[in-house]
Amino acid sequence: MKNNKPKSSKENPHKISFSDLSYDFENTGGTVKMARQESFPMLTGSSLYLLNLKPGGLRTPHWHPNCAELGYITKGTAEYAIVSNYGEKDGPFTAKAGDAVFIPKAYFHYIKNTGEDDLEIIIFFNDEKPEDIGLNEASAILSDDVMSQTFDIRDKNIFSDFNKDGDLIIGKK
Repeated sequence: MKNNKPKSSKENPHKISFSDLSYDFENTGGTVKMARQESFPMLTGSSLYLLNLKPGGLRTPHWHPNCAELGYITKGTAEYAIVSNYGEKDGPFTAKAGDAVFIPKAYFHYIKNTGEDDLEIIIFFNDEKPEDIGLNEASAILSDDVMSQTFDIRDKNIFSDFNKDGDLIIGKK
């Protein structure tokens, strides 16, 4: 992770400007800026992310084993789907500017920009360093045999082409 120190040491300790932070992740699908205790000392026990997804951009399926997530959509339209620890499914559903979406700790979920404009979400986590396990990373440790048995697909070679690099955001295909 980058060291996101505020540009000015004279800043009010109770506020931070995302424009002063560099991107922690950036590709054609979107960007992420992170405000953590290192860059915003008042964030004891919590952190704050600014997620921007381009049209068609996808925040890949993932879960946070150590914290809950609360996203407030400032612009755009999102598709969410959430799966609880008990296998209960909610979604896909649409959320738009002005909506807040809560995802409990360790619930599997994704976010996709389904609009024609950029999607911007301010995401609050109840941990200083949210852990993130993506579907790509999790499936990378599974053999093609295990994957084919899990998904009941006879052709084991179908999984050899899967992207297992684990990008945080994927652009529109």
